[in-house]
Amino acid sequence: MRKGILPLQMLSTCSRHQQGTSLIEVLMTATVIGMGVIGLLRLQSLGLVLAQDSLQRQTATWLLMDLSERVRVSSEAFQLIDSTYLNNPMSTTANCTSGARCTPEQFARYQVFAWKNRAAALLPDAEVGIDRLSGMSRVSWQVSISWFSDTGEPVTGRIVL
Repeated sequence: MRKGILPLQMLSTCSRHQQGTSLIEVLMTATVIGMGVIGLLRLQSLGLVLAQDSLQRQTATWLLMDLSERVRVSSEAFQLIDSTYLNNPMSTTANCTSGARCTPEQFARYQVFAWKNRAAALLPDAEVGIDRLSGMSRVSWQVSISWFSDTGEPVTGRIVL
């Protein structure tokens, strides 16, 4: 150390030689910040896809519960429907809205028809299947809703009534 120069004065003379930043440091900083921003944007888009997938699953669950309630309310009428009607897309049915006179079978067919229309409106790309399972003592139904989620995986919701 030279006589008469304080350590702080030495530091200030050294810093005079390094003024500004190099182009490489600026590029590295921009690269690191850019990678962070890209990561955040990807997380945001993944969050949106997963939220849509969750909404589709929730809608399918709601539709399955809706049909189970329709079957529960008029279970005797649903026992009269045959399997050929259930999955036939060309099946016509009587309009059994309020005030219309319908037989119990026509009412049950109308309930299936209305439910399928609602399922088609809420999950447009979904396939709906209703199968009649005849057991020893009673008739039961297996209902399934299948679609491809936005992530590309097949999803199926199933319930037995």
